[in-house]
Amino acid sequence: MLYNVMGKNCQTMKQYADVETCFLEATNIAPSHIYPWYLLANLYVETGETEKARKTARIVLTKEPKVQSTAIREKMKEVIQD
Repeated sequence: MLYNVMGKNCQTMKQYADVETCFLEATNIAPSHIYPWYLLANLYVETGETEKARKTARIVLTKEPKVQSTAIREKMKEVIQD
C-alpha cells in the first residue's frame, strides 16, 4: 500500500519515472493484488505508452481476485475501456 500511495503522490507531481518505479515495486511485493497493476495500467494510458498499457491491462484482466467485489469489477471495466 505504501508504494501505491507514493506512486500516486509522484503521479500528481508528474514525476512519471518515479511513479512507474513505485507501482512496479508494489506489484513485486504483492503480485497477486490487482490494484497496483490497475494503477500501473492507468499510468501507461496517461503517459501514452499504449503497448505497455495493453500488456498491463491483460494482467489485470487475467488476475483472479481473492474476493469478488464491486470495486474490483469497476476497476476491471475501467481497464477494458481505456
